[in-house]
Amino acid sequence: MTVTADLQAINSFALLNSLYIDPKDVELVNSYLNAVRRLAGIVASDADKGTQERWSATQQIPPSVLKTFQGMKAADEEIEEIRGVLISRFRNVMRGKV
Repeated sequence: MTVTADLQAINSFALLNSLYIDPKDVELVNSYLNAVRRLAGIVASDADKGTQERWSATQQIPPSVLKTFQGMKAADEEIEEIRGVLISRFRNVMRGKV
């Protein structure tokens, strides 16, 4: 599945299940999705087909490639940071600690 397909699946899930995202979290969610799009764009522009295939198959990037492509590393770090905040907020909601 491609990043575009993943984003479409996320949007479809949200619409079909009436998923509510608190207004204060909408910006955070959008930042996360934009960072994923940026990373996917960097991978897509890479001439190395092996990197593209690995990304498409597992969405994991080999450490050697991350060292070579600093933009990729920065985007990946941003994604992980925002993802951590989203997970924390989600867990707080599930625990009733809003």
